[in-house]
Amino acid sequence: MPATTASLHPTTYNPQTANHYNERTANINQTPDNNTQGATEVIILGGVHGVGKSYFCSLLKQSVHVTTYSASKLIAKQKQMTLPKDKYTKDINENQQHLITAIRTLERHTTKYLLDAHFCLLDEHGNIIKLPQTIFDQIQPKAILILTEDAETIARRRKERDNIIVSTQQIETHQEAECTHSLTVAKTLKIPHKICRGATEYPNAISYIESIL
Repeated sequence: MPATTASLHPTTYNPQTANHYNERTANINQTPDNNTQGATEVIILGGVHGVGKSYFCSLLKQSVHVTTYSASKLIAKQKQMTLPKDKYTKDINENQQHLITAIRTLERHTTKYLLDAHFCLLDEHGNIIKLPQTIFDQIQPKAILILTEDAETIARRRKERDNIIVSTQQIETHQEAECTHSLTVAKTLKIPHKICRGATEYPNAISYIESIL
């Protein structure tokens, strides 16, 4: 079996000890909202579908008093529709605009929260699309935490939860893109970045969040 995505990346990135660099992302037009940057403290929780983010958030709430939001649920509520279970996204640009609008609404009454989101999405053809840096410029996260898991475990969860068959190769490729692009975003924003390699590392991941918020 190929090496897992997590093994290809450092566990933790510290912006104070690393050089800053930028990387061109997908061409989706967004303009940073400079009037709202820095108004709240946000940690983005990333990872592919089926990696266990919802379960992690439920554990987090037991030990840390922090509100968690799902980007997909915020988008669905904003659009007043249900997002597809196959996780293929037709209107990536439009959805991210809805996400920013929803975030601006919730930030009126929330000062600290964790956002369950993605750095790469699958378009309607199954292609991996990196979300543009400007999306994250607007969100202005304080840190990034990425959950990874064994591809076979994720494939099994997707089959059991959504009755959808996804190849382990596709999952590994998607996880690699999620880890790589999220690290690029972190370095561009000069914020901490941590990869959690499976459920056994959840306690360390929770401590990481506690140290930031």
